[in-house]
Amino acid sequence: MIVTGCGALNLDVIYQVEDMGTLASQGFPLAPGRECVLDHTSAKRLLSFLKAEGTLLGKSGGGSAANTICALSQMGHKCFFIGSVGRDEEGEFLIESMGQVDCSLIERSGKSSLCIIVMDSFSHDRALAVVPGTISIKTDSPKMKTILKNSRLFHLSSISLEQGPMIQATLAASCPQDCIVSFDPGEIYAERGYEAIKDILKKTWLLSASDLEFEAIFGKRSVMEVLSKGLFGQEIKATKKAFPKFFREMPPPVVARKSGAKGALIASRSSIFKCPARKVEHIVDNTGAGDAFNAGLLNAVLKGKDPKEALEEGVSLAAYSLMFPGRSWIEHLDEFIILP
Repeated sequence: MIVTGCGALNLDVIYQVEDMGTLASQGFPLAPGRECVLDHTSAKRLLSFLKAEGTLLGKSGGGSAANTICALSQMGHKCFFIGSVGRDEEGEFLIESMGQVDCSLIERSGKSSLCIIVMDSFSHDRALAVVPGTISIKTDSPKMKTILKNSRLFHLSSISLEQGPMIQATLAASCPQDCIVSFDPGEIYAERGYEAIKDILKKTWLLSASDLEFEAIFGKRSVMEVLSKGLFGQEIKATKKAFPKFFREMPPPVVARKSGAKGALIASRSSIFKCPARKVEHIVDNTGAGDAFNAGLLNAVLKGKDPKEALEEGVSLAAYSLMFPGRSWIEHLDEFIILP
């Protein structure tokens, strides 16, 4: 069974500050729980400020889909990744950071992308600033087409490129009809609005979004209104035994809506399941909790679990990830248990 991912592949540089409010006072467009894109000049100024006023916590590979795919690989799935890194030292580091994921579909050119993560030392909230590098993804690669045609799951997240949604919609169109297409647009794509990403949404079986992202895409519509109006995905009669139990019981399209400390829900046109957040005594870092949720949910889907079990696994893994800095929670997946 092949699992393929596509999205940003960034070098995450993580800083901690005593008060996130100082970023706004210095004119930086960063806010707790939010994500933005910076040009290289602004990024250089931000890094200079953080070196003087913050504490460097570490560096790691990052990117929403990359984190989820690395976790799924660690969970035993055969994974490929489609993306782009620079022909630089950072690019080498990022390739190595993907662990057992097959990186033969990752393009190498120019400079690597950077993600500056700033954490508040008191609240543990974080703000993200993505600094795009040279991004090059070829949609006509014969090997890529072969991998996609044999993929059971294709998981997508945003890339900081104007034509990113068009490229990813083309890739999704290369997948077979029974390939599960999972899409986490993130704030970068969500802020572009529905029209910018509708071609990806048409192919999406499982849409995973935070409350903020869901509203940016669909306005004030409720989850059930979005589903009843057919604003994303295609209704698939997932009754065949070959389909995962999740989709036999919850025919796509399905929304997974992430509400942070309030928990999460999954919904289709016929049913809805909710799960409260799991309590964590000591939160180290909430960066990537949404990616961990995606990994837990998708792993459960691929392992044949029902919707309620899959949602609980996603919420539990999101909570588990809070106990580790950066994406290091992936290295400790052998210790993960689904919390009651």
